[in-house]
Amino acid sequence: MKPFLTLLAIIGCFQISISQETNITFPSDNFTIEGTLSMPSGTGPFPTIILVHGSGANDRNQTLTLTGANAVCLYPNLVNATIENFKDLAQELSANGYAVLRYDKRTYTYGAQIDLKSITLDDFITDIHSAVDFVKTQPKIDTNCISLLGHSQGSNLIPIVALNRTDIQSLISLGGSSSRIDSLVAMQIRNIYYTCNHDTATGDQNYTQILNAFNLIANNSWNPNTPLMGGYPDFWKGWLQISQMAISNYQTVTVPKLFIHGMDDLNVPISDAQKMENALTGTNTDVVYLPGINHYMTSSTHPNVDSTVINSILNWKNQNSCISTDIKSEPVILPQISWWQNDSQITIQLANPLTSYSFTLYDISGKKILQRTTSAHHSIQIDKTTLSSGVYIISAETSTSQIREKIVIW
Repeated sequence: MKPFLTLLAIIGCFQISISQETNITFPSDNFTIEGTLSMPSGTGPFPTIILVHGSGANDRNQTLTLTGANAVCLYPNLVNATIENFKDLAQELSANGYAVLRYDKRTYTYGAQIDLKSITLDDFITDIHSAVDFVKTQPKIDTNCISLLGHSQGSNLIPIVALNRTDIQSLISLGGSSSRIDSLVAMQIRNIYYTCNHDTATGDQNYTQILNAFNLIANNSWNPNTPLMGGYPDFWKGWLQISQMAISNYQTVTVPKLFIHGMDDLNVPISDAQKMENALTGTNTDVVYLPGINHYMTSSTHPNVDSTVINSILNWKNQNSCISTDIKSEPVILPQISWWQNDSQITIQLANPLTSYSFTLYDISGKKILQRTTSAHHSIQIDKTTLSSGVYIISAETSTSQIREKIVIW
């Protein structure tokens, strides 16, 4: 494993292209799934990323408008903002040379026709398989370079698909969980009472009631005609099993895996990503922790997917092959700092400097901790055992510019 925490993952080596979006359909079971295929300009073949939704009857853009009292409490600067994170991902990734398929969830298009008592996560897994089969029929797709990107609930589903196919090149998880869904949902609701209502007693009561309800579902003692938070027993039983197997499913998958987790994620605690990271040591896995990013992959002040998320994906894909043949490597200078760390060392690098540069590390009080100079394109390694955990300031200087960034050393 190569776990790293990065403030700004650096691209700096791609020439941005113009992409085109086409509305498409593909069959899955007895349904016609509708979606959008974002295709870069050029002849291809293009590496492809298929986007897999989080929970709920989501459209292809994964549209979410943050309204109500909980939004006011948890996302005060995003109240009434509309998030379309799959649209953002598709447009940004396709502009950088990747074909991207996003589609409407079957429960979004056919919710009025589907018997909600019978729907399970297996239905969504079938749709992912159908999406893969569809993109393989498209003439500009590199069928050797198909990746699955799952957000939230989708993170639990994509390794199951990869385990049953030989044509998935890599997996990308955004805001995925490693906890069983009953404990995760109970924690989410309890935290709302704690944070927004300042009511720990009711929060604890709801936490216990939810766990007890899920226990009845797991033991087949729940009334099959009574929904729990919108889902019927077959749906929840399947999710209980799949979420409980999340870590082992990812352990079994041999393709490269990337986990991106926002450090301001209120839906899935950072400890879930840390559990996944620890369990996947030595399994071709990278974990990125992004400060200031929430569960929807945006910042606290803007509804669009943050550039650090896009850059982290592109930077990782650049290191794990499957780069578009139509994107040329033409270095550009970006005034950004990239940094990552493991248990013993932190590595710092300026994005594509053409000259030598120096780094100065300050603690939060402004005291100079160390200073280093290195040549163009080289990084600096610092022994973490000499530093305390906390916030530091990096100052990077070249012959023409100076930039500063905050970093968090753990």
